[in-house]
Amino acid sequence: MRDGSVLSVECTNHLRAERYVPAIDKWLSAGATPIDLVDSDSIEIGPALLLCDGRVFAVGATGRTALYTAPKGADEGQWNVGPPFPSDPKQPGKLLQAKDAPGCLLPNGRVLCVADPAASSGEDYPVGTSCFEFDPDTNALKPAIPPPNNFGAPYDGRMLLLPTGEVLFAGFSKSGESEIHVYSPKQAKAELTAALQPILDACPAVVDRGSTYLLRGRQFNGVSQAVSYGDDATMATNYPRVRLTDSNGVVWYCRTFNYNTMGVATGSMQCTTNILIRTDISPGPAELVAVANGIASEPKKVLLR
Repeated sequence: MRDGSVLSVECTNHLRAERYVPAIDKWLSAGATPIDLVDSDSIEIGPALLLCDGRVFAVGATGRTALYTAPKGADEGQWNVGPPFPSDPKQPGKLLQAKDAPGCLLPNGRVLCVADPAASSGEDYPVGTSCFEFDPDTNALKPAIPPPNNFGAPYDGRMLLLPTGEVLFAGFSKSGESEIHVYSPKQAKAELTAALQPILDACPAVVDRGSTYLLRGRQFNGVSQAVSYGDDATMATNYPRVRLTDSNGVVWYCRTFNYNTMGVATGSMQCTTNILIRTDISPGPAELVAVANGIASEPKKVLLR
């Protein structure tokens, strides 16, 4: 969450939710979800993503979703019902569901998520995946283009938000082979990009290959951890990446480390990171940007030696 607390829905005590507050080292009640997000048979749930507006979009393994608004102080906060997944075409009356499935906050503010067919008797994780984008502006789940291999159960899939703003999607095909695809979302509105954009305040004008430098700026970690999964995997991207583009247009990514914070939505707070300049990069003039959750800062001109 934006205040540094951690929200969790209780899978073994649903509908309850809790919030861990590091400042007081305590778990506090976060109320109850307005609908059940936990599949009673498997005790599974879907991903939860912190949105650009500070709410949490929680995806259920029941075909239902919910939205959480953070409280002030020790209050419980507010849960509201989100849009349900559509019905399973082959099982009328049963919703598509997201058991242990991945989800990703896109640079345009929407959430890419997946759902599988409703489980039938003796089938815990059905094969077949549908993709959706959740639009927080309209509170709607809209169908998105699925991976061309129509891979197996969603729990086999993983998402990673790339520095380009695209989503790397890994999963298994029906034949059991692993495949990787890239999802390209629609461009964000200019005003949203400007609000989410990391800002480089201090960057050396001349850098030596193989050397380490300190960068200073704001919003280095973005406004969200950006990528989530039911309960078995973590692919969070709340840390800065640094991209260099040389005079020939070749793109290079450098290692970043030693961040002064992993907090999200840090606003005007000063953020720092170390950057290790690669030894194999071409010398000469280049442009350097910091990237947070797929959104790049304005470039700084540097000379690579």
